[in-house]
Order: sequence, then C-alpha cells, then structure tokens
Amino acid sequence: MENRPKCDIVEVLKNPRNGKFCCVVAPMVRYSRLEFRSLTRKYNVDICFTPMTIANSFIRSEICRQKEFSTNIEDSPVIAQFAANCTTDFLYATQMIQNYVDGVDLNCGCPQSWAKEDGYGCYLLKKSEVIEEMMKTIRRNTPADFSVSIKIRLLSKDIKSTIELCRQLQALNVSFITVHGRTPSEKSTSEHPVDYKAIAEIKKSLDIPVIFNGDVMSLDDANKFYEHTKCNGFMSARGLLANPALFAGYKETPLSCIQDWIDIHHQQQERMTFQNFHHHLVFMMENMLTKPDRIQFNDFTKKQQCLEFLEEKFSLTPKPINYPQNTLCVYDDSNYKQLISTEEFWTNTYSAESSHGQFFLSKLHKVKTKNDDYLEFMDNCSDLFS
Repeated sequence: MENRPKCDIVEVLKNPRNGKFCCVVAPMVRYSRLEFRSLTRKYNVDICFTPMTIANSFIRSEICRQKEFSTNIEDSPVIAQFAANCTTDFLYATQMIQNYVDGVDLNCGCPQSWAKEDGYGCYLLKKSEVIEEMMKTIRRNTPADFSVSIKIRLLSKDIKSTIELCRQLQALNVSFITVHGRTPSEKSTSEHPVDYKAIAEIKKSLDIPVIFNGDVMSLDDANKFYEHTKCNGFMSARGLLANPALFAGYKETPLSCIQDWIDIHHQQQERMTFQNFHHHLVFMMENMLTKPDRIQFNDFTKKQQCLEFLEEKFSLTPKPINYPQNTLCVYDDSNYKQLISTEEFWTNTYSAESSHGQFFLSKLHKVKTKNDDYLEFMDNCSDLFS
C-alpha cells in the first residue's frame, strides 16, 4: 500500500491556515467524491468528507467499496462518513477503511424518511445509548490521533437538550462535533434559516472543536457566522456544489474552476462516471448560462457533448495535469466474514448510479419550468439509491 501522510484532524481544526477557521467540504451523497475533493482543495478547502455511505453496504459489498470510495496520496485530510444503526457495522466499516483516511464520522443528521425508517441519520438522536455504544467502541479500537467524530442536528428549539447531548459526546472522547443548525423537521429554506445562535451556545459549552453547518453559501457567510459563533470550521454543501471556489472568495464559479474540473476528468477518464462529471458542471454553471443553454446542457448524455459545449461557449479544452494515480485500496473483510458466515448475506451487485437521484431530476424539471433559483439541496441528504 502506498504510504499516505497521516494528518491529525484536531490539530488542523485548532490551527487553521487562515488563522480563523477551517473550510470544510460536507459529506454529500453522490457528490463528495475524490475528484470533487481534489477540485475544492485547489480553492482553500482544508478538510474534506467522503460521501455519506451506508456502513452495512460498505462491509458487505466489494463493489460498493470500490464505487463509493477512492483516494490518492494528495487526498488529505479526509474523513469517511458512515450512516450506521449498530456498533458492529460502524466498527467493521471503520477497520476496513482506516488505513486510507484520517478519521471516521457518524451521520446523525440526515432527516430523509428512508434514513429514519431504517434507523439511520437523525433517528439516532432519539437513541443516545446506541450512539454512546458506537462512539465508545470505535474510540477504543482506533489510535488516539485517528479522528472519531459525529454530525448532528439540533434536537429541538430548546437548545438545552442539544447542549446536554454534545457534552455527553465530549465525555466519550469524540474528536469534534459538526452541528447543522436546524432541527430534523426543518428544511434548508429561507423559512427555516440556520440557528447560528444555538450553535454559538453549543460552542461555548464545549472544549472540543465544533464545525458549523448550514447556509454557508459564500466566504462572507462563513466570516459572518464565525464572528457570531467562533466555530473551528465551516462546512458547506449547497454552496460548494454551486461554486467549488467559494472558500477562495469567489462570488460565482470562476472559469478557472471549470478548467480544473475538465482537466481532472481528462486525467481520470473512465474512473469518473459521466453522471459525476456532468452533474457538477450543471451545478457550477447555474449562473453562467442562459435558460436555453442550461436546458441543452442538462440534457446531455455523453462526455463529448459536454466538452464540445465548453469549447464553443468558453474556449475551454482539457489540458494535461500532474494528477496522482488513485491508490489501490485493499480491504480486509475476513473478520466480518467470520462473524457473518451465511453466503446469502454477501452482495455481489451494487449500483450507486442506478438513477440520477431525486435532487438532479428535480433540477432537470425545474430548469424547464422556472427561471428562479432552484438550488435546494439538503446538506449531505440527497437520496442514496433513488
């Protein structure tokens, strides 16, 4: 295995490059993959999360592991986020991926109905004893400098209960906590703005680092929320999808960012799916194209169509770049196979790209019916297998 540099996430959070806070890529299903992480690192991002992955699928399926996670020697710091509803799944997923990441994170914030029905995401906020068992077990079975963290939402508008939960988590020796400033019933809309005052109270109540999540659509937003909360990091999902260069201070996606994206694709070739390549361009060019051009581009089904369009509209063509090879990830699932010996349990098929997903399909629909802004993405919560 290629020797990757180890990174202490807590030290990064406590000593940010810009002297104020760390800039963080959210764990977005489908979208926070290696290539997008590489792109954002060019524009002042400090820490990247992988897409949220179901731990049970990761430990059962080699196909899932290869499709959902890839990395290279420059992909650091990086944290793998898992959705898990039991200690066994979270532990074995952590053990399998541990050599390739700087930490693992438990998702306790996803409010999607499918997640709650299966006992994932914000459902766990009602099961503090399950969270405690998972955190204790992972912390006990990983090195001290390996980050073990959790992402939550506000339990209710009464901040006291959330502060109490965070204090309990701190007592379990978690490395840091990410807080999305909405309750599970509140969606990411102007009707329910992020409750930065609640996050400020949480930050004051803890000794460990806190990452702020919600409504970070620009560097100005991050700076504003920092003045109110003094959080150690600021995480963006929707904002970075629309503008991967936002933490570098760009108000909209610069053409250099589009160029970087097609260069990364040119280097990765078949390792990057068309959906991955195309979707990110759709998000990035939201405000750069006329409505007819958006409709045309969003309906493309081949990479060559995208490249010809970009050359015609912006004179952008792929250029060779010095991009590291993907690390060959080898996962040891022998311990888990001994635990679960029934052959029927193991999955031989898996598809993370079985459809476009509800978020992207909604964009395709809305761009043809409305002129207004339609970037309404729940942070890290797009449908996983829709």
